[in-house]
Amino acid sequence: MNRALSFLAAFLVVGNVAASALPPTLEAHTRDRSMTVVVTPLPGDDVAYDVRITDLRAQTFVDLKKVISHGREQVAVTSTPLDVGGAPSLYRVHITPKPYGLDATLEVERGDRIIETMTAFRGSAPDWPAFHHVDRTTAASPVAAGALVSAESRSTMHSLSVAAQRVAGDMIEYHVLVTDLASGQTIADLHARAHDGESAEACSGEDVCVRMQTNGANLQANLVVSRNGAVVDSLTTFWNETPRPRHVSALVDGRAVYRVGGEVRTPSLIERHDPIYSPDARAARVSGIVIVETLIDKDGVVREAFVLKGLPFGLDQAAVDAIRRWRFLPATKDGQPVDAVFNVTVNFKPPGGVQTQ
Repeated sequence: MNRALSFLAAFLVVGNVAASALPPTLEAHTRDRSMTVVVTPLPGDDVAYDVRITDLRAQTFVDLKKVISHGREQVAVTSTPLDVGGAPSLYRVHITPKPYGLDATLEVERGDRIIETMTAFRGSAPDWPAFHHVDRTTAASPVAAGALVSAESRSTMHSLSVAAQRVAGDMIEYHVLVTDLASGQTIADLHARAHDGESAEACSGEDVCVRMQTNGANLQANLVVSRNGAVVDSLTTFWNETPRPRHVSALVDGRAVYRVGGEVRTPSLIERHDPIYSPDARAARVSGIVIVETLIDKDGVVREAFVLKGLPFGLDQAAVDAIRRWRFLPATKDGQPVDAVFNVTVNFKPPGGVQTQ
């Protein structure tokens, strides 16, 4: 496997982090909006986060309420109702410290559906590049017969544009452009083909590599840019045809359900069962993350689990099956156990290793 792409396969999602290890800022862009998180260490073990969401088309921005985390916990902040694209919407940002940096996920919610999510990671050390994941809706399936869909996403250094077209049977043809944002120059103009559900790889020398894959109505692309043998930037995008509903229940046995963040402390995992890395996934060397939205009741039992971002070859269902058997010390609010919504990330990497958070 190419050195740059092997970096993606080894990307881990684990643990907590000290305040001194957090990067000062975190930023990510799509074609329509950007998210900026400013990190301010506070006395003791607390951290303050200031979040700005910018509409790049309208050239307007929203500053979300400052949120403070205690003890390196995951936190969340939600905007007041606002107009996004002519419809009432909400911005919600989940911020999670890591042992080697920070990640943040933006959800754009319209009615009872999530129309777009964007996740960004920035490492504390200079040799850890940014990592971005975009899950957004399109007007039609990107791999419909004869259809050509062009999707774009950006890191702070590069933009990635992917066009996917079904050319014959289940054969998908890709055209990829990678642009250096500082110079405006195209640094890679690549073409590749693969069957629907299989990955295609295209590289420009050893410095720029892109791996693409379609799976029904989904299109995913991974970009890694290297310089002198070291990875300097990475970008993962994932486009989905259909907005997903907000799945979990609003009530459990008549009790209100909270979201982790702010005064609601994160549940702690006390009993874990590893997901099964399926033989088909192992043969295809599939790697990546599955994000599962869970509802954990006040007894620490996983009541509900729904895939927010999946992987092919049954890995998303394997993650759900395992998580439903997990047990937690429940989330707390004002020192009392509560029912809470909590996102769990499972990282699959060949030849069968699994990391969970």
